[in-house]
Amino acid sequence: MAIVITTESCSDLPLAVRQQKKIPIVPMHIVFPDRDCADGSIPVEEIYAYYDRTKKIPGTSAVNPAEFADFFHRVARKTGAEILHIGYSSQC
Repeated sequence: MAIVITTESCSDLPLAVRQQKKIPIVPMHIVFPDRDCADGSIPVEEIYAYYDRTKKIPGTSAVNPAEFADFFHRVARKTGAEILHIGYSSQC
C-alpha cells in the first residue's frame, strides 16, 4: 500500500524537503482586515509592509473542514495512495 504524507503550511518544512519527499501542503490563512490570503500566496515582504504601515501583525486562521476535504480528495485522486496527515493544533 502506498502512503503519502501531508501537512499544513505552518509546519515550516523547508522547500527542499517538501520537493524531495513530494509532501503536499494545505495552506493555512493569513488574515488582513480587508482580505484573507492562502499562506504562501503572497510575498513575505507584503506582510512586513503591512506591519510597517499599521504596527499590527496579520492574523492567521486554520484550514476549514471543507478545504481539508477538497485537499484530501485531490491528493487521493492524484496519488492513489493512503494519506497520513501530520497536523497540529493549539488545543491539547
